[in-house]
Amino acid sequence: MDLKSWVSDNVFKFLGLSSKEVVEYLISSAKKSSSPEQLYSTLKNEGFSASDAAKNFASELYSRVPHQAPSSKRKVERAEEPRSSKVSKTSLPKVGVISEDTTLIDVNISSKKNKGKQLRKREDDGQWDSDEEQINRYQPTEDSSVDPETEFQNAEEQRMQDLKERDEFAERLKNKDLEKTKKLIEDRSGKNEAEAAKRRNLADDPEARKSALPNIRERSRQQYLKLREEQRLELLRRKIEDEEVLFRDEKLTKKEIEAHEYNKEVLRLAEERLKIDDKVDGYVMPEDYITEKGKIDRKKKEEVLYKRYEEDQNQKFVSEQDQWEMSQINKSQLKVGAKDRPRHDEQDDYDYVFDEQQIDFILQSTLNEKAQEEEGEKIKVRKSLPIYSYRQQLVDAIAEHQVLIIVGETGSGKTTQLPQYLYEEGYTKGGKKVGCTQPRRVAAMSVAARVAEEMGVKLGYEVDCTSDKTVMKYMTDGMLLHLSSYTHERTLHTDILFGLVKDIARYRPDLKLLISSATMDAQKFSEYFDNAPIFMIPGRPFPVEVYYTKAPEANYLQAAITTIMQIHVTQGKGDILIESAHESLQQTCRVLGSKIKELIICPIYSSLPSEMQGKIFEPTPEGARKTSITVDGIVYVIDPGFAKQKCYNPRNGMEASADQRAGRAGRWSYFNEMEMNTIPEIQRSNLGNTVLLLKSLGINDLIEFDFMDPPPAETLIRALNDRGELTKLGRRMAELPTDPMLAKTIVASEDFNCSEEILSICAMLTVQNSKFHADKARQNLTHPEGDHLTLLNVWNQWWCYENFIQYRSMTKARDVRDQLIGLVERIEIVPVSNPNSSDTTPIKKALTAGFFCNAARLQRSGDAYRTAKHNQTVNIHPSSGLFEERPKWVMYFELVFTTREFMRQVTEIKPEWLLELAPHYYKAKDIEEDTKRKMPKAPR
Repeated sequence: MDLKSWVSDNVFKFLGLSSKEVVEYLISSAKKSSSPEQLYSTLKNEGFSASDAAKNFASELYSRVPHQAPSSKRKVERAEEPRSSKVSKTSLPKVGVISEDTTLIDVNISSKKNKGKQLRKREDDGQWDSDEEQINRYQPTEDSSVDPETEFQNAEEQRMQDLKERDEFAERLKNKDLEKTKKLIEDRSGKNEAEAAKRRNLADDPEARKSALPNIRERSRQQYLKLREEQRLELLRRKIEDEEVLFRDEKLTKKEIEAHEYNKEVLRLAEERLKIDDKVDGYVMPEDYITEKGKIDRKKKEEVLYKRYEEDQNQKFVSEQDQWEMSQINKSQLKVGAKDRPRHDEQDDYDYVFDEQQIDFILQSTLNEKAQEEEGEKIKVRKSLPIYSYRQQLVDAIAEHQVLIIVGETGSGKTTQLPQYLYEEGYTKGGKKVGCTQPRRVAAMSVAARVAEEMGVKLGYEVDCTSDKTVMKYMTDGMLLHLSSYTHERTLHTDILFGLVKDIARYRPDLKLLISSATMDAQKFSEYFDNAPIFMIPGRPFPVEVYYTKAPEANYLQAAITTIMQIHVTQGKGDILIESAHESLQQTCRVLGSKIKELIICPIYSSLPSEMQGKIFEPTPEGARKTSITVDGIVYVIDPGFAKQKCYNPRNGMEASADQRAGRAGRWSYFNEMEMNTIPEIQRSNLGNTVLLLKSLGINDLIEFDFMDPPPAETLIRALNDRGELTKLGRRMAELPTDPMLAKTIVASEDFNCSEEILSICAMLTVQNSKFHADKARQNLTHPEGDHLTLLNVWNQWWCYENFIQYRSMTKARDVRDQLIGLVERIEIVPVSNPNSSDTTPIKKALTAGFFCNAARLQRSGDAYRTAKHNQTVNIHPSSGLFEERPKWVMYFELVFTTREFMRQVTEIKPEWLLELAPHYYKAKDIEEDTKRKMPKAPR
C-alpha cells in the first residue's frame, strides 16, 4: 500500500472522513516536523484524540516520510546516502510542498517505463488513446549543491515578479483606453491630437487653467486681429476698384485724389508684406527608399505607398451619406459668380442659346401615390409573416421574462421583425440598443438593408452594421456578447458567448436575452438558461416540398449538377441554391454552350469581398437563372448531405479536415443516419486563443466555466501552467486576435528586431486561400530556407498579375497586417525592420520561439520526419518549397491529416535553437541525434 492510501485509511479511522487535501496536509506536516512528538502535538491541535493509537500513528507516519536535514549538514549527509536514494531525490518534480512524496517517485518511474509507447487511435470507439505523457513542470537543476528550498523560493519570486509586471501592463492598457474616451463635449475637427490632450488636461488642473488663462486671451486676440486684417484688406481692395470704375470720367478734388492714392499705397504695402513668407516655394525631391548598397528599404517604400491613403487627422469626419447629400445640394444651387464675374461694361454681348435638352418633371401627386403603394406593400409583406399574428403575445413574453427561447420556421420573420418590435415598444430609449447577431457577414449586411428599407430610414443611421449612431445593430456572433441568434449554427464564438451572457444576465436585470433559431434543441437551451420559457411560432410563409433520390448516388457532385440541369431546362422561374459544385457547374455550362438558356453562376463564401457579395442580391436578368444565394429569388435547394468540418486533436495538435456524411438518400436514411445537431465547434477546435481570452477577462476557473457543451478538459489544461495563472507574456498575447503560437511569434520578434517581417509573415499565414499558382513564378519567389520566408518574398514583391498571385488574398493580408500593426503598438511593441536583410536567422528564431512545439527531425531513412516531442511520423506537404530539399530539422506552421500526416509551411531550423528558446519544453535528450541514442536492451 502506498503512503497516501495508508494515511487516508488511518485518517478515516480517527476522524470518520478523509479527503485528498487532509492527506496532503498531514504528509506535509510530518515532513516539516523535527520529531514524532512535535507531529503528535500538531495532530492533537487538528482534532485527533489524545490516545496511544494517535501517538503510534504519528510515530509511524514520521518514520515513513522523508525528511530534510539542516542545510549545514546537508553535504555531509548526502555523501553518506545510498546511491538509489540520491537518484530518487534529484529526479523528482517539485510541486508545492509535496515535492518529495514517495508516490510521486513511483509515478515518475512508471512514466519513464512507458516513455516509448506511441500515440494511436482506437478503432473500436474512434477516440484518441495514448499513455500518460511525462510533463516536467518543474525540475531542479543538476547542481546538487543548490538548496531545493532556495531554488523554490527563487522560482516563486520570479513568478510574483511576472504577475506584478502583468498587472502593471494591464493597468497601462486600461489607462490608454481611458485617455481615448471622450470626457468633454468639444469640437475636435480643427485641432490635432496633442492640442486636444492639452485642453483635456486643463479641465482637471485648476492651477494650469489659471496660469494658461492670460495666454489664451492673448492668443484669442491675435487670431481675431489676423481675421480682421484679412477682412479690412478685402474691403479696401473693393473700395479702390469701385472708385476707379465709378469716378473714372469724373473730375476729383485734390483731397479726394490724395486719399485714393493713399489707399492704393496702403494696399500695396500690405500685400507686399503678406507675400513675405519664411516658407520656400519649391519642389522637394522625395526620399529615396533604395539604400547605398542598391537594396530596397521596405519600411520607407511602404511609407511612400501608404501615404497617399492616409487621411488628414485634422479634417472633420464626413460620412459617405453626408458627402452625397452635399454634392446633391451643390448641384442644385445656382452659382451666379458675382465675385469673379467681369464687369458688365467690359464684356461683349452675345446671343441667347436655347438649351435643347429638356428637363423631365414628375407630378407631386404621382410621387405620393407611388410612395403610398410602396409603403402599403411593405406593410402587407410584414403582416403576411407568421410572427405578425403573435406580435402582442411575443412582446408581453419579452416584458415578463429576461431570457426567452424563440423557435420558428425559416422565413417566419424572427430576424427582421423581432428587432423592429423591440424598437417600436421603446426598448431603445435611454441610450439602449438592440443587437442582432448573424452567423455570416453576408447575412448581416442583407438583413440590415432589408430592415432599414422596411422602417423607411437610411442605412447607416438608425439601422447599420458598424456605425455608433444606430439603435439597431446587426453583426456577426464574433462582435457582440448580448444577443445570439441562429444557434443551430453554433460557432466557437457562440459557445463562449452563451457562458458569458448567462453570467452577465444575472447581474443586469435590464438586459433582455432572446435566443432565436429555426432548428435547435429548444429544451436543452431552456435548461441551460435556468429553465427559460420557450415561445413557439408555428407556420411557414411559403410551402416547402422535399424530394429524395430513390437510391444512393455514388458521385454526389455529378448527381447534383445533373439535377441543376434538369431544373433549369424543365422547371419554371426561380434561382437554385447548391453547395460544392462551382467549378464542375461552370465546366458543364461551357460544354452545353447555347443549347440551354443562360445560367448565371454566383459563388458565395465567407471571405468573398463585399462588392462581390452585393452582386448576389441583384435581380436576375430576363431569360437567365442564378445558382447560389439570392434571398428573394431562391426556389430550389439541392442538398448533397455533406458537411465539411475541421477536427482538432489536442494530443498531437493535428487538424483533420473531413467531409462528414450527413445523410443518404431516402426518408429512412434521412431520419436514422443524419445527426440531429452539428457537433459544436468548441468540442472540435483548438481552444488556445479562447483560454487566453477568458483568462484576460478574469475568468480563472476554466474547467468549471459554465459551457453548454464542455470541451475536453485536456484542451484547456494543456494551455495553462501549474497554477493556471496568466503571465505577462500571456496577457500581451491575449490582446492579439490570432492563434497563441502566432501571438507568441509576434511578441518574440521584439527581442530579435524583426517585427516588420514577422507581421508580414503572420498576415500571410492568416490568409487561407492559395497565394500563387503558376509553377514558373512559384520557383522565382521560393526561398531556399523555408516557406515562411517564401511568404515574405511574396509580400515584398507584390506584382500579382506577373507572378500569378491572387490579388484578393493579398489585399486581405494587407488589411490583417494593418490591424496587427495597430495592436502591437497597443501592447508596447515598436515595429522595427531587420537591420541585415540578408541574414534570416532573427526571423527564423522568432518563428521558432512561437512554434517551438512544432519541430520535426528527418529520419535515418530520409523519407519522412518524426516530431521532436511525440515521435509521430509526418511528411512535408508537396506544395512546400522544401519538399525536394528535406533539411535535417524543420519547423512547421500546422499539421493536417488528409491522405497522410502533412506539415504545411515548413522552414529549416537548428536544433540548438529549441534548447535556447524553449528550455521548459525540450531537454538535451529530446534533440540528440539518433546515432547517439542507445538501443533498448533486449528482453531476456
